[in-house]
Amino acid sequence: MLDYCPQDRELGPEEREELQAAFEEFDTDRDGYIGYRELGACMRTLGYMPTEMELIEVSQHVKMRSQ
Repeated sequence: MLDYCPQDRELGPEEREELQAAFEEFDTDRDGYIGYRELGACMRTLGYMPTEMELIEVSQHVKMRSQ
């Protein structure tokens, strides 16, 4: 299971830049939100393999548009 716990550690500058670039690629309408399915596609491009349940769990901790 994906352990979503923001207090585990801080992201480094390079990790933030990589995540921001990936997010922007998947935020096709540029409204600042992506759905959990798009989040999954984004995470897979970064080498993560989240399950649908893990994505739903993450989306409950982060303000996201449901799709």
